[in-house]
Amino acid sequence: MIPLSAWQSLLFVPAHDEKRLASAIKHEPDAIILDLEDGVGADTKPVARALLAKHIAQVAAAGIGVVVRVNSNDPDLSADIRAADHIDLSAIMIPKCDSLQKLHVAVRHLGHRVVPMIALIESPTALPRLFDIAADPHVAALMFGPEDYAASLGVSPGGEAAAFAVAHVAAAAAGAAKTAWGIPGSLGNFTDLEQFRADLERGAALGMKGAAAIHPAQLPIIRSTFAPSTQAIEKARGIVEAAAESNSAAFKLDGQMIDAAVVAQAQNVLKRAKR
Repeated sequence: MIPLSAWQSLLFVPAHDEKRLASAIKHEPDAIILDLEDGVGADTKPVARALLAKHIAQVAAAGIGVVVRVNSNDPDLSADIRAADHIDLSAIMIPKCDSLQKLHVAVRHLGHRVVPMIALIESPTALPRLFDIAADPHVAALMFGPEDYAASLGVSPGGEAAAFAVAHVAAAAAGAAKTAWGIPGSLGNFTDLEQFRADLERGAALGMKGAAAIHPAQLPIIRSTFAPSTQAIEKARGIVEAAAESNSAAFKLDGQMIDAAVVAQAQNVLKRAKR
């Protein structure tokens, strides 16, 4: 399983939809986001929660990271977190995350459990607090939600306002040594893949490390856009091969000190390249 910090392609799937989940697993994204929020109607949420443990196990058994997007407010939030109590859960996604308070409410519901959190940035009110959110020890990554962000401003998801927000989300994540995903454009029109590619390239240029999809057809474009360069792959292969031949936990290669963390990063590059 690819570690969260190296994920590039994430796929949203309604948590109750067994058919779509089976299809998603076959397409092998780095992570599947089992959605209990916008993708599930109020009447269907209890059914989705009842199926959650089974679906988390299915995704994890396929070697794919598994995230649960919870609802932002109680009583749904507390019910979602209880349902997501599973050993194979990779992370919890907190939607509409515009303050540390929203994160800490979820932390309190977790009790003694330690689960990485993904802060979903969907509102301009989050921007002044981005660096605090990214630096919070419970947060493993940030994601930008273009649709809700644009709607709150009354603008297009692909406009300059979204690009401004994407750049700030990427900068906040990088400043906290964490990853960030997202694009300055809509995820909804999955039939216009050329526009999706252009939005991905723009997101990458602004510092994003990957993106979410709502349809499997979007995954190959995400992979090709964020795939490691030939130079990065060659460097990673050299590090991994040198580590295999070295008898030391740390050694020098081409003027760089290589330790276990650097070797792990190189192994992740090769995993992404293979996928």
